[in-house]
Amino acid sequence: MVRTHALARFALSSLAVSGLAVCSARADDLTPPSWRYDPDTTFQHWDFSSGSAGGAPDGAAFNNSNGTPILTPDDPNNWLPTFGPRNDVWAVNDFDVLTFNVPNCNDAGSQKELWLQVTFLSAAVLHMGKSLTSPSGNFTLVSTQQTLLADGWIHELSIWTLPSCPAYEELVLTPPVPGTVVFLDQVVIDTRCTVPGPGVAALLPCVLGMLGRRARRR
Repeated sequence: MVRTHALARFALSSLAVSGLAVCSARADDLTPPSWRYDPDTTFQHWDFSSGSAGGAPDGAAFNNSNGTPILTPDDPNNWLPTFGPRNDVWAVNDFDVLTFNVPNCNDAGSQKELWLQVTFLSAAVLHMGKSLTSPSGNFTLVSTQQTLLADGWIHELSIWTLPSCPAYEELVLTPPVPGTVVFLDQVVIDTRCTVPGPGVAALLPCVLGMLGRRARRR
């Protein structure tokens, strides 16, 4: 298993970030959804400033009436207090992933939309490995948008959907390519539960009526 000092040496040599100007931790919450803080939404932001133990969101006051979101790291030794121009960074490799558990309302009649923002750096890959699961199934990726930041790090927004609103969702962040290391500086998760659009509801009586007429003809 790769240890923290080895990960740091790898990054500083392969990414040549040591020449960048050191600056304070950033708030890379660049693409918040317009519906943040609306009813039936949640918001949680980790900037990892609380240290190697993980735990509740530490980047901003979270908004989740369903419970406390929790970050669980596989290996606390992979938290780096300083790394290049950034502070409070996780080194994520094949063996030591980060798992985020977000409690939510349990409503099978609604559908879920999730916005995920991550800020990361890697020598070998241009995206972060992500797995989004729930008790009612896996999320579907709708779109991805990346922004190259001034210090060379990447901000990535991905939008996901699920046809129901489960009691919680679980996010696991990993390197997308085996044998690589990804350095992670921020995770922001926004979710909302919405009722399916009126078009679907309006068509339902028509469909049921057609099925009834067909049954009577038989």
